[in-house]
Amino acid sequence: MLYNDLLYRITRDKRPVYRTEVMKNLALITLGAAIGAAAVALTTPKNGENLRNNLKKSYDNTLYNLKFKGEELKEQVMNTVEEGKEKIDNMKTYGQNIKEDLTSNVRSAMSETDNEIEDYSYRLYKDSNSLDNYGKVVADNVKEAKDELYNNFDDESKLK
Repeated sequence: MLYNDLLYRITRDKRPVYRTEVMKNLALITLGAAIGAAAVALTTPKNGENLRNNLKKSYDNTLYNLKFKGEELKEQVMNTVEEGKEKIDNMKTYGQNIKEDLTSNVRSAMSETDNEIEDYSYRLYKDSNSLDNYGKVVADNVKEAKDELYNNFDDESKLK
């Protein structure tokens, strides 16, 4: 989404300026050619046939210039499109690299967390076994102490 928004803003911001400049240049060329042809036609002291030939030559030159400028414009547009495609490809590659880095970092962090959880689980298991064993030892000691107390009590009561 961010990539599409960025691309849209770049193309939206540059497109009107570029089109305006191209149209302005094309209009100036056409206007200049028309004014030049009219000036030549009106200021030459030639007969009608020469005037028609000069107007035809001016028309042909203007048409040739327009075709030439049209080809230049087409080439500029194609170059701009190619540059845009390259920039898009670069942005895609950059985004892909970021995605791969983030995925790798997340997987690494998850792996470390899993290892820590396993380590804590093992420690808890060992500690619970130790506590269980310690509890049995304490229970045995208490039982022995109780038995000893009963025996001492029985011995004392027999003496009296």
